Amino acid sequence: MKKILMLGMVVLGLVGTTEAKKRTERATGKTASRVEAAKDEQGSESGSLEWKEGKIETQDLRELLELKEMYVYKYDLSGVRDTSLRVMVQLDEYFGRDSMRTVRLMSFGKVFEGRRGEGQKYLTDLKFYFMPQSDSTMLVYCLLEGRMMSSFWLKMKKIAPDFKDYGSYSPKSFDTKELKVDQTVPVLLFGSSWYDAEISKYYRGMPIYRFCPENQLPEDMNSESFDRMPHYWVIRVGLQHRRE
Repeated sequence: MKKILMLGMVVLGLVGTTEAKKRTERATGKTASRVEAAKDEQGSESGSLEWKEGKIETQDLRELLELKEMYVYKYDLSGVRDTSLRVMVQLDEYFGRDSMRTVRLMSFGKVFEGRRGEGQKYLTDLKFYFMPQSDSTMLVYCLLEGRMMSSFWLKMKKIAPDFKDYGSYSPKSFDTKELKVDQTVPVLLFGSSWYDAEISKYYRGMPIYRFCPENQLPEDMNSESFDRMPHYWVIRVGLQHRRE
């Protein structure tokens, strides 16, 4: 009887030890999980965030250029295959909506290069680079990839209300869907911000300026921005039948 009793006590002791071990493991596991979760949220047990160097993306480089008021726009012309056409770029200057003059009209040659049917090189990209030269001048390079490059100067104007300082100018794209033959369409604007007298009243007379609120400008130029901008340029691109 004593042997049976002693054996039972040993078995109970082993079972109790096993259960205690399991409870300890479960408790340890939960604690470890909480610690790992804390590390995931904070980066380390001390509460600091994990630090690592990020990869530089194209958008980062674009933002860097724009901090220096340098801009680049690129358009894909690879779909143009009609060999009777040439690319035209037109620059129009506006002093308000109702005063416009065409200051440049450039022909970038025929759509293809080389002998027909033998190694023809069709169009690829049309690019515009905006590079400031001073607080009052912007130089724009127009590059038709693999063909030719041209450039033109944009002379900025002093702005209301006191006309002492040159205005803040910025580029903006048009929501233009397709090029047209024998007709140019607007693709880019480079325009001045405008003085808003009404909003300035709420800032004790401090001059407040605004610029085009649209993400893209309408192709028909039917928006308030064109009524308010005192000075701007519109770059137009088109296709034209070339003379043999």
